[in-house]
Amino acid sequence: MVRYYRIEGLFFLLDKKALVFGVLFSLGVGGLFSSGFYSLNIVASEMVHFHVNFPVSEGKTAGGLGPPGGFRGQLQPVVVNIAKEGLPKKVCCPWIVGISTHWITNLSEKEYTIRLELVNCSMRIDWICTLSTWDPQTKTIRQKVSPCQRVRGLSLDIYFHIEPELRDVETIYEGGLRIVDAETGEVLSYLPIKIVVR
Repeated sequence: MVRYYRIEGLFFLLDKKALVFGVLFSLGVGGLFSSGFYSLNIVASEMVHFHVNFPVSEGKTAGGLGPPGGFRGQLQPVVVNIAKEGLPKKVCCPWIVGISTHWITNLSEKEYTIRLELVNCSMRIDWICTLSTWDPQTKTIRQKVSPCQRVRGLSLDIYFHIEPELRDVETIYEGGLRIVDAETGEVLSYLPIKIVVR
């Protein structure tokens, strides 16, 4: 049946089936293009933030969850519990875990060039860093970190892609992030990281 619809004083001749099809088609195309973007944003919203200090000496902590709240105290391992993630994250992308930092701090009186290493990790990892001095091949920050300063302008995201064979175990990953002197190979700091389902 053909009907006339008045919209702001104009007449449009629309077939009801064509109108329904057009609306559903638009929603489908919009959903297709937005789903990838939405999934990435869901992962980002569920990210665990952490901070790391180096070099670590007696009386100083290697780091922990969230932004730095002081340089002294007990080490706080980064623990990500997949079972506590929100429903949108569980539905859209349950097997990608993201951790993030803006705070890697040099506590010493000398400058360093540092390299980052994930210990005991066989999963696919995506490292996303905004620094122009970031070397994605070696995971090295090529700018020197000044004494008693953070890495300036740092935004580092690390994504763990959890393989099917790891999805039925309680402890998916138990390792850590190692900060290494890129020039000498000396280990400057180590922050334990654990991904669990419980």
